[in-house]
Amino acid sequence: MINRFRFRRARRVTAILAALLLSWTEPARSESLPRWELGLAFSAAEFNAYRGSAASEQLIFPFPFFIYRSDRLNVGEGGARGNIFRGDQARVNVSLSSGVPVSDASLPARAGMPRLETILELGPSFEYRFWHDDSGGELWGKLPLRAAFSFDDLRIDYHGWLLSPYLEYSETNGKLKISFTAGPLFANDDYHRYFYEVERQYARSNRPEYAAEGGYGGARFSVVLRYRWSKFTVGTYLRYDTLADAVFLDSPLVEENSYIAGGLFMAWRFWESDVRTTE
Repeated sequence: MINRFRFRRARRVTAILAALLLSWTEPARSESLPRWELGLAFSAAEFNAYRGSAASEQLIFPFPFFIYRSDRLNVGEGGARGNIFRGDQARVNVSLSSGVPVSDASLPARAGMPRLETILELGPSFEYRFWHDDSGGELWGKLPLRAAFSFDDLRIDYHGWLLSPYLEYSETNGKLKISFTAGPLFANDDYHRYFYEVERQYARSNRPEYAAEGGYGGARFSVVLRYRWSKFTVGTYLRYDTLADAVFLDSPLVEENSYIAGGLFMAWRFWESDVRTTE
C-alpha cells in the first residue's frame, strides 16, 4: 500500500510538472534556437481539479526540464508533437498532451466515487496560418483531435475523444512574445462520462444519478506572456474557462460554471546544443 501511494504521488508530481513545462516554455519561433536545451525551472500555479470543479490546487515547485527541436519532432514546447506535414501556411502534427491529476482529498463532490486518474491525450492537429506580417504577428487556426487515455498503475483505459479548435494570435517583439488563444471544446459521451457522470451506486441525496452526453463542452480563452534573454526565460499565463451552455452543465459534479487559472514560470538553461534551428 505504501509503495502504491508513493508511486501515485510520484506520478502525480511528474504529470503536474510536465503539464506546466509543456504549457509555458515555447519561445518565439522567429529566433534561431539550440537544437536541444537542458535546464532548471521554477513554477507557481493555481488550477481547478477538473473543469467545473470548485476545488483548486496550488503548486510551487522547482524541476529540471529538457527541450528538443527538429523538423520531425518537438518536445517541451506547447506539448510533444511529431510533424507529419509542414508548409509555410499549413501543418499537420501528431500532438501529445497531459492533464494535471489531483488528490482524492481535494474533491468532496466526488467523495466515494472512483478516483480521477491522469489523462493523456494523443492525436492529430491540423493547423493553418491565416495571416502574418514582417513585424512578428501571426494568426493561426488550429484543430487538435485527440483520444483520451487514463493510467492506473500498468492499466490503460480509453475515455473517448476531445475536439478543441481554436484561434491563436501571437506577436513577437525581440525577446518578448505574447499569445492569445480562444476556442470551443467538444467531446463524445465517453469523455464527458469520465468526469461528469454519476452512476446509480454512487448517487446520494445531494448527488443524484446523472448520465453525461457528448457534445459542446464550453469554451476557453488564454493569454501567455514570455520574455527570453541570454540563458533565462520568464513567463506568465492567465486562462478563463466557461461551461456556459455545455451539455453536462446539469451534472451534480459541476460546481462552478466558470473559473480563472493562472501561473508564473522561470527557467534557467545551463546546457544547450551548439547546433541551431529556427523550428
